[in-house]
Amino acid sequence: MKGKVFSIALLLLINFLAIAQNTKNFFPEDKLMTVGTFYFPEHWPQSQWDRDFAKMNEMGFEYVHMGEFSWAMLEPEEGLYDFEWLDKAVELAAKHGLKVMLCTPTATTPVWMGIKYPEIYHIDENYQLGEHGSRQVNSNSNPIYRDFSAKIIHHLGKR
Repeated sequence: MKGKVFSIALLLLINFLAIAQNTKNFFPEDKLMTVGTFYFPEHWPQSQWDRDFAKMNEMGFEYVHMGEFSWAMLEPEEGLYDFEWLDKAVELAAKHGLKVMLCTPTATTPVWMGIKYPEIYHIDENYQLGEHGSRQVNSNSNPIYRDFSAKIIHHLGKR
């Protein structure tokens, strides 16, 4: 039995080493590490975006990560979606050679949602209800929050 286990382990090791020798096909030397940055275009005047994306490219960034805290801008009123500003930001990033990592905005709910549906906020171990103004204070198990999350993700993906 020990001989079989040893043989199998040796075979696996040889296979692993053969694959490891062949990683050049999968991981080009110039792409072993790519660099990106977070950017929140909804917090800056649109007149500055072109300059900001140009600087990101100039500094060697390849990716820009955005959208995760923008729900209030993407859905300013219940059921009213506005993606035009995000379209412009994505276009400007592409213009400057940046790849976009677009996030779902579900980490921060819009204020209208918390006012109309306060039960979307989680309650902590001290029975304190979360409130608007902080990140991730929503209850992931709340069906209303989950429904709104599914809707914004669907509309964002469709866009």
